Amino acid sequence: IIIGNMQLGTILSVIGMLPSIIFAFIGAKYAGKHGNKEAMVTWTYVCITVAAVLVVLFIFIDPTLIATALPMIVYVLLTLVLNGAKMCVTMSSNAMMADIIDYELDRSGKFIPAAVTGTYSFIDKLVSSFSAAIATGLVALIGYRHTMPQPSDPSTPAIFWMTMSMYFGLPLIGWVCTLCAMRETPLSKEKMEEVQKSIQEKKQAEVEKVIEEMK
Repeated sequence: IIIGNMQLGTILSVIGMLPSIIFAFIGAKYAGKHGNKEAMVTWTYVCITVAAVLVVLFIFIDPTLIATALPMIVYVLLTLVLNGAKMCVTMSSNAMMADIIDYELDRSGKFIPAAVTGTYSFIDKLVSSFSAAIATGLVALIGYRHTMPQPSDPSTPAIFWMTMSMYFGLPLIGWVCTLCAMRETPLSKEKMEEVQKSIQEKKQAEVEKVIEEMK
């Protein structure tokens, strides 16, 4: 509705998803070099920056101009980077579960992969389950009581700001929460190297103990 061309909007969305696989390799390489925590923080900052630029783009230009050459190129490039950065954040988040498991194993001696992955999955599904309710509630707030917005509907300020708040605003809130959480975690690359070394030393000590007992 905002762009004024449903078919073009669908095409641009598909194009914007294409580089995700490429960014997955880039994100994995960056995480391997700098650690999952720093990777998550870095790519989250990229997401926030690009999303903010896109919001400014939509505010200060006529969105229907995205169908023209230069605005379309800018929009597609920014969308490519945003989707790629999102992929990198997701990869770092999944990889960080292994760091949490190892950290807890070193800290308490408890190996709890099921608890960590189960908690992550529960929160992920909980947030996802609210998405439809949030979208429906925001649509209802702008006057759609019995139908959803249709491609033929005119673009109004209410539709514009509702779309901006859902498509960019909610993710921005989530990314800010991510940065706040990362400030509190000690699981840096250096810390995880210490954890891995400590785990190996403990395993070696256990093996030596068993050998001594067998003797």
